[in-house]
Amino acid sequence: MAEMHAFTGDGRVVRGMEVFRLAYRAVGWGWVWAPTGWPILRPIFDALYRVFARNRLRWFSRCEGGVCGVSARAATAREAASGQ
Repeated sequence: MAEMHAFTGDGRVVRGMEVFRLAYRAVGWGWVWAPTGWPILRPIFDALYRVFARNRLRWFSRCEGGVCGVSARAATAREAASGQ
């Protein structure tokens, strides 16, 4: 949960912002994320992603008593979608 991971077609593992750069490029929207890969901006966007990834559960999910997780409603919806 600390960072997005993906596998490329050749089996390489990519992580963090690179996942989004490759995914958007694959669907023809690479121009949207292109600035995040520019040499001067890349370290800034990569650092911002790490902050977001580390805090996304705290910021966008339900937290109680210092414990954060996916809300019960979201978990139920995910289980229904996966057929469990």
